[in-house]
Amino acid sequence: MINPTVTLVVPAYNPPKGHFEECCRSINGQLTQFAFEVIVVDDHSDKDSAREISEACGRFGFGLLRNGGNLGVSRSRNEAMS
Repeated sequence: MINPTVTLVVPAYNPPKGHFEECCRSINGQLTQFAFEVIVVDDHSDKDSAREISEACGRFGFGLLRNGGNLGVSRSRNEAMS
């Protein structure tokens, strides 16, 4: 997306099955009136959660960053903004 007016950073770490998909649907439903981008930071989730996060990001057109280790929510957000 070119020049979004809103950037939403979503840290994620091993969300329960189906919860991340619901989060993505909720974001899409709330930000329809803005030019927006979503950056998801996977904070070193296990293999199954990482796959679910990746697939959902692909379906919704969200950006995805992956931490090489578990950094915690604050550092994950900061990584997305750098």
